[in-house]
Amino acid sequence: MARMASSLIRVAEKAEDFKAAFAVKACPAGTVLHTERADVVLSKPTKYTIQRDPENHLLFSGDIKFCNHSFNPNVEMNFDDKCDLTINVVAKRDIAEGEELMFDYHSTESDMACPFVDLETGKPVQGVMKEAKATAKNSSQQKDQKKMKMRT
Repeated sequence: MARMASSLIRVAEKAEDFKAAFAVKACPAGTVLHTERADVVLSKPTKYTIQRDPENHLLFSGDIKFCNHSFNPNVEMNFDDKCDLTINVVAKRDIAEGEELMFDYHSTESDMACPFVDLETGKPVQGVMKEAKATAKNSSQQKDQKKMKMRT
């Protein structure tokens, strides 16, 4: 059984062919809004998995898969201490009734299978490992440019 009972999340259509998770009622920070056990563990990430560790990517079939990305998240994904396959969706701050539930994908993903650009900020969402590589590459390019300017 993948989905565990939850009375604090509802899934609704946000836009045509696009669903999202929303809070059923107002919840204070620290509230566990949802608990779900993964259906499958994969060795590589997919568009729909949440990374447990470098070799384990959890695939869910319940409401958790409708929690979308934000760089200003209102929930976080906390792995259950008692079960490696279970995640708790926890309020990072007070959440209003009807508010969309969003977490920062960089908090769980080191190397995303399907990177994208965050529509709100224009920043890339690609996983922390790819982001670190991109930052290092940009830093190296900036150093090279400075060296070239110093030579001229």
